[in-house]
Order: sequence, then C-alpha cells, then structure tokens
Amino acid sequence: MGWLERDRGTVNMKRRHGKNFAKAEFGKVLIEKCLANVKERGEVRSKREEQLEERKALSEEGKDRIRKLWSREDVCKVFTQMQNVSLSDFEELKTLGTGSFGTVGLVQYSRDGCIYAMKKLSKKEMLRRDQ
Repeated sequence: MGWLERDRGTVNMKRRHGKNFAKAEFGKVLIEKCLANVKERGEVRSKREEQLEERKALSEEGKDRIRKLWSREDVCKVFTQMQNVSLSDFEELKTLGTGSFGTVGLVQYSRDGCIYAMKKLSKKEMLRRDQ
C-alpha cells in the first residue's frame, strides 16, 4: 500500500469518525505529554546517579548518605506540591460516572499535564446517610 492510499484511508476514517478520531488524538497527546514528564524525571535521577558514581573519592557510605538526602528532597518536593494543590489546578475533561454520593471525572492537572480520575463526593449527602 502506497503513501497516497494510506493517506486517503486516514482522511476517509476522519470523515466517518470525526469526533471519535479527534478525541483519540487528544487523548494520545495528553498521554504522550504525561509520559514525557515521567521520562524527564527519570533522566534527571539517572544523571544524578551517574554524577555520584563518577565521584571516586566518596566511599559507598558517603554515596548512600547522598542518595538518602536526594530521596528526602524528592519526598519533600512531592509533599510541598501536594500542599499547594487546589481544585482550580485541575481541568475537568469528562464525567466518567455518577453514583449515590457523587461523581467521578476525568481531570487534567494543569502543572504537569497528567490525567487523573477524580472522585467528587457530596459531604452533605454522606453525613445525611451516616457514611
């Protein structure tokens, strides 16, 4: 199959399934962005580890102390970010489901572009039912 035939097939598919095709493309872009963020964080950790291994003067005990320090710093960053998170940091993309206490929505975190499922509960309804 030549490139022209493949291209025509894609165009025909877009015409027949326009909305679904657009949603799939949108989802693909969001997932790729989120995976790129994860990959970038992994690369930063790998570079730090390489730099640590290049330091021949440090003992293994010293390297372990540095690794623990880095680990604490990473945890502190996560906790700091968690403390500063609010509902306004999320954009609701779609409602996934509705239950007796609330809804579950597909949301995108504005800071890193990752997609999450967020459960929204009605506190008033839960208290009323003693849950």
